[in-house]
Amino acid sequence: MTDNMTDGSGHPSVPTAPLETDAATRPAVIVSELPLPQPLVPKDFIPWATYWLAFANGMVFFVMLLFMGTDLLWPKADALLIFGANHGPNTVAQGQFWRLFTCTFVHAGPLHLGFNLWVLFSVGPLAECVIGRRRFLLLYLMSGLWGSLASLWWNPAAVGVGASGAIFGVFGVLAVFFGKHRTQYDPEVVKKQAKQIYSLIGYNLLFGLMISGVGNAAHVGGLAAGYLGASAMLPPDAQRRSPRREALAMIILASVLAVGYCGAGWRVRTSPAVIRLVRAREFKSYADRILPIVREQESLAKKLMGTKPASDEAAAAPEDSTNARRILGQLQQIEATDVEIAEIHAQLIKYGEALVAMASARTAAERETSARNLSESAGAFTTKMRALFSSLQSH
Repeated sequence: MTDNMTDGSGHPSVPTAPLETDAATRPAVIVSELPLPQPLVPKDFIPWATYWLAFANGMVFFVMLLFMGTDLLWPKADALLIFGANHGPNTVAQGQFWRLFTCTFVHAGPLHLGFNLWVLFSVGPLAECVIGRRRFLLLYLMSGLWGSLASLWWNPAAVGVGASGAIFGVFGVLAVFFGKHRTQYDPEVVKKQAKQIYSLIGYNLLFGLMISGVGNAAHVGGLAAGYLGASAMLPPDAQRRSPRREALAMIILASVLAVGYCGAGWRVRTSPAVIRLVRAREFKSYADRILPIVREQESLAKKLMGTKPASDEAAAAPEDSTNARRILGQLQQIEATDVEIAEIHAQLIKYGEALVAMASARTAAERETSARNLSESAGAFTTKMRALFSSLQSH
């Protein structure tokens, strides 16, 4: 044992007392030279950043509750989009990039909000304490943006909301911290906390795979941002600030985010789900414009088909001819950009022309010809509509 003994300067020392005396005094010297383990979160620490984030999420939900009422229990996609949800055609195609940020504070119901806040309060104070409030906020927000972008790439047609991507970023931060800085704290406490964090990561990823409607892509994107950002941002001493490292980490994360957002334009344009959705929206817009006209057209056609002229030379009422021409003029003013919708519209115009001819007919033969053309146009219109619906469902 005397070969491993040293004096205070690190040089070998010669024992001047019996071995029992050295053995008795050595533990006191060693303990006095070792730093005592630090608690992960001091009792007097107040996680203000975690409170601010929870308050922001809660306030957004409260505003949504004021406008939506009980509909917020099971909100529809259109309602979530009004409050800033993430959605490929809106976020990218329409240039509403701010949705990548706002969607991280919007939640689809009280259960969604409650679960995310529970997880945030479980891990937020720890991360905020060990890496500092400013770095915690920066990485939380950047992780949320990365999660939104990952969700956009994975499923551009989905409507995405929730803070889970940002919270997974906090998981990534803590994973880096436990890997780099575990020796500065009580190893038993660190081991216990690390086990809880890894269990939460695994459970939530597994839950996302098993339950439809959970954005696992956002979870993975946020986790990657938190892990990479913390790896680049944290110096060897996690408590020491390094503005240069922080700035460099944020520049890297922001650059990747910008490139990913620019590339998302291609992803949205080529996504079959988005193409089908855009075409469905175009058809809905077209249908909203023509539906009142078609109803008026059908009413006039029933009137003309059910009217029997007093003689073969009797013409329809003048107002019927005037109404038929007016309806045809309204149809001709509507433009359709989609090819299949344009074909449907062409059949409606043919139907309108046959209706004008029938309303203007002066002989039984002319009325019979016009009625036949009217029937053929109606049949062609129905066939084109069925083809469009089939295309929208199978695209």
